[in-house]
Amino acid sequence: MNQNQFTVGVDVDGILRNWLQTILQQVNIMYETKIFNKDITSYDMVGIIKGRIPGFDRKVLEGIHKRCVESGKMNDASCYKDGFLMFKAIYDAGFSIRFLTCQPLWARKSFQQWVQENYLADKIAGIDFLDPLSKAEAKVSIIIDDNPHIVATAAKLGKPSILWQRMWNKTWQYPDKDISEDMICYTVLPKKALQFVEHWYEKTEDE
Repeated sequence: MNQNQFTVGVDVDGILRNWLQTILQQVNIMYETKIFNKDITSYDMVGIIKGRIPGFDRKVLEGIHKRCVESGKMNDASCYKDGFLMFKAIYDAGFSIRFLTCQPLWARKSFQQWVQENYLADKIAGIDFLDPLSKAEAKVSIIIDDNPHIVATAAKLGKPSILWQRMWNKTWQYPDKDISEDMICYTVLPKKALQFVEHWYEKTEDE
């Protein structure tokens, strides 16, 4: 296997960085609520929070996100251990890794600082700041993301993807019949994710 010709695109928030915990801590302080990661059972977190806080919408969420960035709280966002184990396994196997993120312009400096402070900058080939609508089209061989919509779009484009399972995407199913099941891997296990990468690479090499 020639890993040098294979680039893995890895999302960060929800995979490596627990930004959700940082956001919810701020929400709980502002609204005197007790909402935790385990309570976010849908990718539409605004809808979940709105059930506890009437009037909560995406604009409010974006404002809280910006406040966390400006205060430096996002730089201290905790790390997901399973995501880091996966990252290490793929890195140690010799694959090139690019971070794929939809961070807004005003949050990119904070994002890059988080990458630096977690000693990841020298282990990746680069960072691609992308629009959510074009993320699935990133110039990588495979995408690892927690957003099922991006994973499904990538699969439709013929790009195998790993849906990194969290509470908010566990109930997601293949939305269309034209998505072959062997194009998407659901996993929380680093070893399984790495095996999926290897299997797909060997399969396409033979074609």
